[in-house]
Amino acid sequence: MYEKEVAKFDRKQHEGKGYEAHSMISRIWHGWTTLENADKYESLLRADILPGIHRVRGYNGAYLLRREAGNSEMEFMTITQFTDIAAVKVFAGKDYERAVILPAAAKLLAHFEERSAHYETLLTPADVRALAARVSGRHRVV
Repeated sequence: MYEKEVAKFDRKQHEGKGYEAHSMISRIWHGWTTLENADKYESLLRADILPGIHRVRGYNGAYLLRREAGNSEMEFMTITQFTDIAAVKVFAGKDYERAVILPAAAKLLAHFEERSAHYETLLTPADVRALAARVSGRHRVV
């Protein structure tokens, strides 16, 4: 029964009723710093790089994740979100899968992925909360 409710969820059908209808592309990229440069790199992302992308029309925001990896490195993952591939191309250029690395960031990175991956975003945290609220009366989490 729960699976049927989730399968029936259509964002466009519920637009304006507490559900968001949206199309979105998530751009995923990984980079690694030394442990010594991790905090500096995070600060650069928070203060300059990620907020600066807001100048791009169609940019919807980002997630920034980090974890201690092997070899005395810190791994960073960014998930930037755009309305569509056209907006990604405004940000990254014609070769939109190419990583966009500013010189200040390159100085702090030990290495990074040369290419970003792009995914159609099917559900956001807000969508999942809306689904949970819709079925919460029938399926309690214990």
